[in-house]
Amino acid sequence: MSTFTLLSTNSTLMKTITYVLLICLTPLWSWSQSPFLNLVVEETSIPEPQYTELSAELGGEAHTIRVYANIPENWEIQVMYGFSIAPLTVSAPEGFYHNNIGGPTSAEIVEAAYVINPLLQYDSWITIGWDNSIDNGLEQLPLDAPFLSAWEAGGDLVSNDFLGGSIFVITPPELFPPNTGDVNGNVLVGQFTSDGPINGCLNFQMRRLNSDGTVFDPAGSAASETVEFNNVCFDFSPPPIGGNCLGDLTGDNYVGTADLLILTSQVGCQSGCVADFTGDDKTTGSDVLVFLSAYGANCN
Repeated sequence: MSTFTLLSTNSTLMKTITYVLLICLTPLWSWSQSPFLNLVVEETSIPEPQYTELSAELGGEAHTIRVYANIPENWEIQVMYGFSIAPLTVSAPEGFYHNNIGGPTSAEIVEAAYVINPLLQYDSWITIGWDNSIDNGLEQLPLDAPFLSAWEAGGDLVSNDFLGGSIFVITPPELFPPNTGDVNGNVLVGQFTSDGPINGCLNFQMRRLNSDGTVFDPAGSAASETVEFNNVCFDFSPPPIGGNCLGDLTGDNYVGTADLLILTSQVGCQSGCVADFTGDDKTTGSDVLVFLSAYGANCN
């Protein structure tokens, strides 16, 4: 499992009386230790036969990543948002995998349905802590969430208009929902599957808590303490495709069925083709013949 850590590029300590995101105008300058928020990317191992099936659907080597926000103890992530002056964007040039019984947030991921459709485990979605629908405390604004619908329909995940869009946590913090950090300080904020690079920039609002999970509210203050982090980015690039011998498209050092499925999906490709064994930048009958001559080879 490979791990990548990227640091936030902007943080401004704020005070607000709202639970759901409001962009505050007055910074709180006095703070003994500034909070932080970093993004950590981890690649998830995809077992067979799901790996072969996903790769065939995507037309290339499937990769699933999970993105975590690393935050301090006694803080919670309230909101993940995007609007005109602080866009939220997650892009995959080769396209995202969206399962037909999944959804754009973890609130639509029914774990029991993994038995019916195992590929649901690798659906692309965003979240603030939860990885399935059980006791899920997420809501979204606006309620129809056009930026999420456009993503499910095949585009990139983008919220950059004047009104913007967000997902937020409605579970009271004293119940210790998973929008607070785990033992490593990590909060899950997204899962993305594609057959190419995946990158994005996200925006968050965090709120300070007491050690018992209640909202921190110092004497003389009518407001909780919150902080916003804008333009916190991550970038995942899959390792180069291919193994130690011609025809191995999956990198498992064996030329077999998984490679054949990728080759089949590539036949007819005219430029930048993954399954190009002849060096003409295309996938044609000539490449199929080369592949068949190598089929069954063990590259170890």
